[in-house]
This record gives sequence, structure tokens and C-alpha cells, in this order.
Amino acid sequence: MKVKSNHTVNKIIKRYFFIFACLIAILIICVSYYKHLDKEVLNTTITRVKEISNNGAMIVDSKLKGNFQNIESISIEIENVPFFDVQQIINILKKESKLKGFDNMSLILENGLSYSIHDDIENNKPNDVSNKEYFKSTINASKREYKIFTDDIGGEKVYILTAPIFNNGEKKGIIVAFIKDPYFDKKVKNTLLYEGKYYFVANKDGSIISVSYNENEDAKNYNFIDYLQRKGKIEENLIYEIKDSMKKRKSGIKISDINGRSNYISYTPLKMTEDYFIVIIPAHVIEGNLENIQNGVNKLIIYMLLLFMVMIIYLIIIYNKIRRQIESSNRQQAINNERYRIITEQSGSIIFEYDMITKSAFHTSNFKEKFGYAPVSHNYIEAIKNSNKIYKEDIHKFLYLIETIQKGTKYYETEFRIKNFEGIYLWIRVKATGIFDNEKKLLRIVGKMIDITQEKKEIESLKAKVNKDSGTGVYNKQTTHNLIDDYLKGEGKNGTHALLIIDIDNFKCINDTLGHRQGDAIISFLAEKMKGMFRSDDIIGRIGGDEFMILIKNITDTQLVADKAKALSRVFDDAFSRKCGMLRISNSVGIAIYKKDGTTYDELYEAADTALYCSKDEGKGTFVFYNN
Repeated sequence: MKVKSNHTVNKIIKRYFFIFACLIAILIICVSYYKHLDKEVLNTTITRVKEISNNGAMIVDSKLKGNFQNIESISIEIENVPFFDVQQIINILKKESKLKGFDNMSLILENGLSYSIHDDIENNKPNDVSNKEYFKSTINASKREYKIFTDDIGGEKVYILTAPIFNNGEKKGIIVAFIKDPYFDKKVKNTLLYEGKYYFVANKDGSIISVSYNENEDAKNYNFIDYLQRKGKIEENLIYEIKDSMKKRKSGIKISDINGRSNYISYTPLKMTEDYFIVIIPAHVIEGNLENIQNGVNKLIIYMLLLFMVMIIYLIIIYNKIRRQIESSNRQQAINNERYRIITEQSGSIIFEYDMITKSAFHTSNFKEKFGYAPVSHNYIEAIKNSNKIYKEDIHKFLYLIETIQKGTKYYETEFRIKNFEGIYLWIRVKATGIFDNEKKLLRIVGKMIDITQEKKEIESLKAKVNKDSGTGVYNKQTTHNLIDDYLKGEGKNGTHALLIIDIDNFKCINDTLGHRQGDAIISFLAEKMKGMFRSDDIIGRIGGDEFMILIKNITDTQLVADKAKALSRVFDDAFSRKCGMLRISNSVGIAIYKKDGTTYDELYEAADTALYCSKDEGKGTFVFYNN
């Protein structure tokens, strides 16, 4: 037991040193990660800026697309106006302008005369806009196109969306929607809102045409590159790269100082126009979360160092504590061993141990008390195989127990019969456990043997009660079926057998005349007589109230079966003459021969039942073979 205690101590120490090694490995990984983090921060930041820029461009493109779809739907609606009625068209534009959120809308005829939704077309003359670029470009287009323009109206830059109008296949003019900012309306600004970010829309030469925040409205007066130079220091080569990329409609991300702080500048071309979506993000804003990661790694390393110190101290304490416990454990184990020996001997269980190396076995002294002779001790397995101590049909169970544990199973349980000094076999339950070394080699098998003979008897008694008919002591219907079916499929498959069905004629008359108690007594009496007439291995069962079935096994000829049927008739006559006086009761018997009349239980049952009814048709009190 002392060896086991030392083994336990070493196992625990190895476990804690393994944890300690894992912590060191984690620390090395953290340090390596920390060194690599700066590069990852930059890559992750650029990726995040690119996502913000692409998402913003997609939102602005979506807004432009929505405006174009709105003016397209309005132009299609106008084309269905009969006789191209100007007043009706103006009324449509008024309604749609309010619904679509346009600041103003106009109808311009092909001659350049413009009718605004805010004008009184009956009292005011239309404006002539034939010299406006947005009119000329749209009216002269060879195909249906939807365009966006800018124009100064009343000293304020306004964005103009145009769409041609056709009627009966001819271009009749255009409709115009005026909007102060098609890029950054209130909804778009709320979607893009993020502290510290600045959004612009500029054309490909860098001229700023829209901004996302009012405080940056002055940026509209600058070229984007000029705006950057005014706000901070930007290198010439960086300016050249941005200009060149924007001319070629390429996207890009640059890092530059603006207002004395490092900023990320990202520009992405819009799909709906030739303009660019530009975002400026201060580095401290986008890198804030990553700085938190760096701080977290620093804290983790500190915590790991503290944990190492705690683990070392803890290991020392645990090691000393376990060492002190070993001496006390060894002393206590000796007491426990003696206590266990006394308890097991008093409990009636037989403790055994088999040594795989020496091939010897040990049993506690109560083995001799139980069986009346000393157990085998040397060359154990071979001695058991060559003796008759274990029941012949159970020896394979004993050998399988040894084989199973030898293959690595730690615990196995089985039951077999062992003969005592009187020649009586006792049922024994064996519970065995294998003891293996570090290489999983079996060293010993230890366990206990428990006498379960009485338990087996009780189980057999219960089975008999379940399988037997309570009124007659013969098998009940289901058991009769199962026994015959199993026999025909197994042991009796190649033999010749006879299946008899016996039915008491007019048995209802006995019950009605003599009473049910007398009827039950007659059936029990007849069952006893039948058990005496047939061999012990023949199967006799009650399959109905007054109906019995008998399987006569391994017959040599049918005359034997006919003699048995006649004998049954004589037994019945004798019984009835004594029990029933003048009341005449007979029996009918149907007989089927295995293989000749059927090869299964169901086939034989059907044949014997058919023969039974033929017997009754012939006047009852006789027997009939199915094949006759």
C-alpha cells in the first residue's frame, strides 16, 4: 500500500507540473503575440477603414439610386398623361415632389420652356432654360438616360436630376428635380454618424461637392487636396498618389497628419456617378479598441507571472502535505486491511486473488467452509479445467472471465455452478477486477464469490408460476406455444413428432349440470392423468378452457400415437363414470404429424385443429389423423 501512496503522490505532482508547463507555454505565446500585435493592429485598422469607406460609398450610392428610381417612376407616370396636358403634369409633379422629398420640380418642354411646380402657369410666363447644360445634355441624348448636374440658383449650389419624357414614342421634353444635397440627407447622415469621422463627396479632380457635417460646410469651397494641405502637413508623393488614383477611378487608403494628429484617409469611387466618397478617421478613434487589446495582453502577462509564483508556492505546500499524509495513511491502511478481512469473512463472500505471474490463487478460509474442500492454489487455471468442480456446461464462463480481463477489461461479472463436497452444484456469482501495471500488463485478478443458489431457486420458482397453468399444473397456452415452436426450430428440427389437440366434448353440460367447481376438478384430474401417460420430455399444455395440446417427441410410427389417443379415451371414460355418474362425457382428438402435415407450430396447429373438427363431425369421442 505504501507503493500505491508514493505512486499517487508522484501522479499528483506530475499533474501540477504539467499545468505549470502549460502556463509557461501560454506566457511564451502571449509574448510572441504581443510582439506581433503592432503589425496586426495596422492590418486590422486598414481593413476596418476600408470597410467603413466601402459601406459609406454603398449607402451614398443607394441614396443616389433611390433618387434616380424616383424620377424614373415619375417620368413613366407622366408619359401616360393623355394629350400631354401640362397642367395635369404639373399637378403630378407637385404631388410626387412632396412624396419623394425633392425641393422643387419642373417640366421643360422640348423648346426649352420650363414650368415650375411653384409657378402659376396660367398667369406667369415660363422660363427659357434652353441654354442650360442640364437641359441640352438630356434633351439631345440618343437614348433614355437619367443624369445629375449642379447649378447655381440664387447664389446657392443645387443638384439637378433629369429624366426624358416620351409620348407615343416621341421625346416631348424632360422633367427636372432640384435637391440641395442628393448625397447626405438627414437619413444618410444618421446612418453614417460616428464620432470623429468626416465624410465628403468630391469629383475625380478633387473638387468637394458635398460634406456630411455643417461644421465642415466651408470645405465645399476647396479642392479636396487643398483642404488636406490647409488642415495639416501632407507629403508631395502622397498628394500625387491620391490624385493619380482618383483620375483612374481607383480606391485607396493613406495615413497623414491633419490638425496635428494622425488620420486615415480613404477614398472610394461611387458607382452611380463619377464622384468619390471620401472618409477621414482620426487614428485614435479607429485604433481605440485595439489599444484596449494591447492593454489586455499586458495585464494578462502580469497575471500569468503572478500565477506562476502562486503555483510554485502551492506545489511546495501540496508536496509536503501529501508526504506527511503517507505515513499516517500507511498506518491506517494496515488497520483497514485487518478490518476488511474480518468483515468479508463475516459477510459470507469468498475473497480470491489470482497472480498472473506465478499462476497461483488465494482464497479466504470461508471457501473451505462453503464447499467442504480446500481450493486449488497452484497452476490454477489448468487445474480448474481438468477438474469437475465447475459444472461442465459452465466452464466456458469461467475461462471467458479470465480471457476478458486479460484483454484489458478492468471489471467483469459472471455466474456459474461449483460442486460442493456432497456433489451438489451451488450457483456462484463472481465479481472480478483486473490490476494492471503502467504498461497495462495484467498483474492480478482479485474479486469475490457470492453464493446465489437460493436466489436462483426463487427465480426458477417464479418462472414456473409464470409458465404453468394455475388450475392444472401443465404449461399455459403461451408457454406451450413457445416451447413447441423453439423445439421444432432447434433440437427437434430433424425428428418425427405428433401434435395432439384434445377437446372435451359437451364440457359446457358439466358446468351447467354439476357446476363450475366440479368442472374445474374434472379438468385438473384429467391433466394429472395425462401427465402420467406421457414422457417427462413430452410437452403438455392447456390452450383453452377445456382444450389441451400435447407434443409427443420422436415417435417411431403413428400406431404409437393412435394407442395414446385410445388410452386417453379410456382415461376419460373411467374418470367420467366415477365423477359424473350417468352423465356421458367424451373427448375428441385431432392429430398432426411433424413434416408430413406441417413444419412449423402454426402449420401443425392448423392441421391438428382441422382434424379435431373432423373428429367431432364423426360423432365425437374419437380421434382423427389430419392426413386421413
